[in-house]
Order: sequence, then structure tokens, then C-alpha cells
Amino acid sequence: MLQLLSVVTAIAFIHTKPVVGRHYHVQLKKVKIGSKELTDYFEHYSSYMDSVKHFIRLQSTEREVLRNRLNAQYFGEIAIGTPPQVFSVVFDTGSSELWVPSVKCLSNSCAKHRRFDAQYSTTYKPTGKSVFIEYGTGSIYGKIATDTLSIGSMEVKEQHFIEALSQSRDPFLLTEMDGIMGLALSGEIENSTTPVGSMMQQSILAEPVFSFYLNRDTSDSFGGELIFGGMNTKLFAIEKLHSIPLDNGVYWNVHMESISSSRSILGKNWCDRGCNALIDTGTSLIIGPPDDIKSIFRTIGAHYNQGLGFVNCTNIDVLPTITFKIGGKEYSLSGNDYIDKVTDKGKEYCIVGFATDPGIPSSFWILGDTFLGNFYSIFNIKEKTISFAPLKKKSDR
Repeated sequence: MLQLLSVVTAIAFIHTKPVVGRHYHVQLKKVKIGSKELTDYFEHYSSYMDSVKHFIRLQSTEREVLRNRLNAQYFGEIAIGTPPQVFSVVFDTGSSELWVPSVKCLSNSCAKHRRFDAQYSTTYKPTGKSVFIEYGTGSIYGKIATDTLSIGSMEVKEQHFIEALSQSRDPFLLTEMDGIMGLALSGEIENSTTPVGSMMQQSILAEPVFSFYLNRDTSDSFGGELIFGGMNTKLFAIEKLHSIPLDNGVYWNVHMESISSSRSILGKNWCDRGCNALIDTGTSLIIGPPDDIKSIFRTIGAHYNQGLGFVNCTNIDVLPTITFKIGGKEYSLSGNDYIDKVTDKGKEYCIVGFATDPGIPSSFWILGDTFLGNFYSIFNIKEKTISFAPLKKKSDR
């Protein structure tokens, strides 16, 4: 049976400190874990797409959505309480709430992770409210409380968070994360403030932004960085930065005009009448409607199998460029940018960083790490914009 190397990218607080003007740097680190059989890879992909469909269905409800990640995750350490209790979380622009397991949770998936114990925190305050969080393949139930949130030396007072009292087995039993820290602008839970909302209310950040650099070079142990309150101009040219207004005030959605290819026939585009694109650090691939994704696979000569596309690794350098037009600006990905390589016993297999499922609406896309890893991205909380800039070559940084 074909084995696929599973690569999980983790955010590690190797060096976290405030710099001039209250910028908080989080250095990212790659971690490799084990290998998967191909059947497992497709199983995880199926669960992942179930979660994507569920996310779309629940966007207008008061329930938060937790999405399973296919192949890459970005972890970081935060702390809750006084004195601080440390947890690993996913920093996710596609969700809005903060939750970690409670010491009162008896689920097997909770027992495998660090759990919050309210009796040891002098700043803990219960709200008396409970919440049920559902996602594609499981759920959690928990109580809402407030406490001090710490990210390195940054402290957010009286931050709302959820103590998970029960968790489903999948996907939490085997995942490395303890919980999730949503970075969406607004939450769906009534009278609850999101982490970025609290940072703004308490004037913690020097600038009302946070920024991501995601390093997709699997040979480099440096995974990138997340900065709260600023940006790293050593990684991009400021004059090439382009800002795009959001389509709504809750999630990091933008209007995308079209997607095209250097190999398109007769000027054929995808998303040719415009579509809604979610900019999501919690998604590893670029997700799109079935007809468009299958057409892209045909255009690049990919073999389609259970929602994923495979290409001959010797053809990567001659694959066509895929261009996304967003806010009047074109963002292009070469074959090397959108192909993920996995290794089995010394042999390489190349998977296209695009995916689909029959349940994806015709005008909805998710631009995950396959896209974001090629640009520096800045999320402006106050102006409600997302800005992208091409990354500098390593030799120019």
C-alpha cells in the first residue's frame, strides 16, 4: 500500500517578544510526523470536505464551525488564566471563537490533551452560558467563561473562551492541537468578544493588524511567522502591497473577479462572473466548485481521483500558471507553487493543491495555504481589508 508522508506545520514560541510599538512576533516551526497510507489520506480528505460543506451551511447560524485540516496545520502556544495554563491552538482566520478542553471533560479525546482547570486561576469568571459547537465530522460542548489570554508577553484581559466539557473522538483524539483560536472579526455567540475584538477594545496592538508569512518550503525548518500589531517588511516590498476590501464584517471574505490559466483556450476563465473567496489560514488547499476544479485539472493535465488531482512530477516546470484576479490585481501561481510533493520509499508523488466536492456552491472558493504560502498577507481589523504582496526572494531578504 502506498504510504504518504504526513507533514504537520506547527507554530512554536521559540522566540516571542514585544518589539517597538507593541508588535508581537510568533515564529513558526515545521514538524514532521509519521506516514499515512493512501486510503487514510483520502479518508482525511473526505472528512475535510464534509467540514467545508458544513462551514458553508452554518455561516449564517449562531454555531461556530470547526474544520478538519487535510495535510498542514499551524499550531501555537497560548496561555489562559493567572497563573497561566499553556495550550497549543490553531490560529485560524476561518473561525472566530477560542476554546480549549476543560479538566472536567471526560472524553478520551480530552484526556490526550492539556486541559484547563478553573480552580487554579485567580482571574477566571464563569458566564453561566453553554454552547454546542458542530463541525463536519464531530462536535464539542462547553461552558463560556472569561479569563486572561496570554500570547507571549501580550495579555488580553477578560477574554471570552469556551471550556470544552465533551469532545467527539474524531478528529480530536489524534490531532496535536489542544484547541483553536479563531481570528475572524466577529463571533456568532451572543455577548461574546472574539480575541481580535478584545485586542482592539483594549488597545493592545500598535497597529490594528495581524500578518502571516507561511513558509511552504518543506526543506526549511523555519515555518514562517505570525505578527500581531504589525508586519515584517523584510519579507516583501511595501510598494507592491495591495489592499482588498472585505465582502462582510464577520469573516475574511473578499470578492474575486476571475481565475485564469496561461493555457486557457479562447480566454476561458473560472469564477468568470465573480465569486466569494474566504481567505483561510486554517485550510491547506484551494477549494472550489466541482465543475471549475475539474476543468482546472483537465487544463493542467491532472489525473482526477476522489476529489484530488495528481500530476507527473517530471512535468511540474511546464505546468501552466494559474492566476487569481482579486480587487483588480492579479496573483499568479506557477506549477511549483500549487503542487504538493509527497514521498514514499524514495519515490515522489505530486498532488495538485486544488480540491473540490459536490457540495461546494458554484460561486464559493476557499483560498488556503496553497495560495497564502506564496504571498505576505496582512489582515486589517479596523479597515476590514486584506492585503497581499509577493514574497521577496530569500537572497533579497
